[in-house]
Amino acid sequence: MRLAIIGRYEEYINEKPFNKRLYLDYDYKRIFDDLDIFLIPVISEKNIEQIATYCDGLVVTGSPNNINPKYYGEKPMAGVNYNYDDFPLVRDIVKLFASLNKPILGICAGIQEINVIFGGTLYQDIKGHYLKDESKHIVKLQEDTILFDIYNKKEIEVNSFHRQAIKEIAKGFKISAISNDGVIEGIEKDNIIAVQWHPEVMNNDIVFKKIINKLFNNNDFIDEILKDVAPCSLFCSTCTGCKYGEISNHAKELLRLLEGHKEFLDINLKSAYRHKLDEFIVFEKKLKKYAYPKCDGCRTGGEVDC
Repeated sequence: MRLAIIGRYEEYINEKPFNKRLYLDYDYKRIFDDLDIFLIPVISEKNIEQIATYCDGLVVTGSPNNINPKYYGEKPMAGVNYNYDDFPLVRDIVKLFASLNKPILGICAGIQEINVIFGGTLYQDIKGHYLKDESKHIVKLQEDTILFDIYNKKEIEVNSFHRQAIKEIAKGFKISAISNDGVIEGIEKDNIIAVQWHPEVMNNDIVFKKIINKLFNNNDFIDEILKDVAPCSLFCSTCTGCKYGEISNHAKELLRLLEGHKEFLDINLKSAYRHKLDEFIVFEKKLKKYAYPKCDGCRTGGEVDC
């Protein structure tokens, strides 16, 4: 699996000439290495179309930089400067992934950016939510949300490192988590999930891995199709048949069901999932081999019940 991940900018005033840095927190590298996921850092507007086509999903990471309120129709608070602005980059790549119906995960600043990108607004400054001592606070999860399915709890403890928060939620999104003082801490829509806390540094990799697997694995199109059409493991070496009878009939049934996904496959094999075309061709050839073992030509091979 390939995931694009937003790299962030931070300036270290006293470390010239190396004071301007683009970075990715180490915990992402550590966890995604363990999950065997290939990360593509996004640090420039260059070639983001190719990145969106190549990758299976997008992670919008936390950032030390707040979003300029001009992007949601407000003026900055007195005395606040926005010296670095990477919102246009984040906006453009989020819209690209959304247009391709690829999953997106937003973390901390990521939830705020996603909300603004889709038409929501922010509180420019909130008190009591930048807990630099790494203490925790309670967040209530809303039932009938992906986030609730992942945690399987009504309340969880989370960290908190933010000074801004969602005010008006973007149209079409629903709240999936909310703090005891009413701050929106989680939103989701279709295959977009965003949280206000940092699950990657919660000292519980299992939960963060569950979020990744739940959100991104669902977009592997072959797994998605198999989940729909395959009643058992077709290629199990010990298979002697299943509810379809002989394995030959089983394979024919799978081919028939795959045909029902033809429009989906035609669209995605030519665009978003082009890099998986070879994988699908091998898969389909295996099906045809089992469905028509006597065939030495085309798919029909003279089989009267093709």
